Amino acid sequence: MKQCYFFIFLFILLLLSGCLKQQNTTINEQQAELTVHIELVKEYFVNDSILWLDPPEYIKNKRFDIQITLENNSDTAIAFVKMTCSWKESFLINTPYIEYVDTECNSNYPQKVNVEAHEKYVLNTTLEQSKNHVTSSSSGTVMTKLGFIYVPSIGDSVRDYLSIMEDKSRWHIIWSNPLLLSKR
Repeated sequence: MKQCYFFIFLFILLLLSGCLKQQNTTINEQQAELTVHIELVKEYFVNDSILWLDPPEYIKNKRFDIQITLENNSDTAIAFVKMTCSWKESFLINTPYIEYVDTECNSNYPQKVNVEAHEKYVLNTTLEQSKNHVTSSSSGTVMTKLGFIYVPSIGDSVRDYLSIMEDKSRWHIIWSNPLLLSKR
């Protein structure tokens, strides 16, 4: 009798293993079909202050308006979840010299985005040189990439998004093309 339960347990374990493997394959396939492209739209200076210094210091800060394009290169639609306002949390920046410019928002919640086959989803944002990071690099440019944390829309978008974003081991990151941003 114990052998019977053992074989039933083993069979269920194999079934679950196959389901998880199939789900990961689907996520990896979708991740391979989704590309991230960033493009510099405009670069300019703004007057800015470093308020944590006493007295505050005023500087000209370099900003970069960029366009982020998520392109679905597959023959089927791809759905993912991002926040309505703080969607920038889904895009890592590979260099400490560059950061996002904060924007105001009144309603922030997880949102399902559906990108049809061979279609694009476009976002616009502004990056700037970090005021809190002093660079010793002599190069006048920084190679910047954005890494999109792909959170597939499977079931409960809110719970899925929050649980994946809290557990870095579950992140599926799709890196963009490099963008050379001038530090001067």
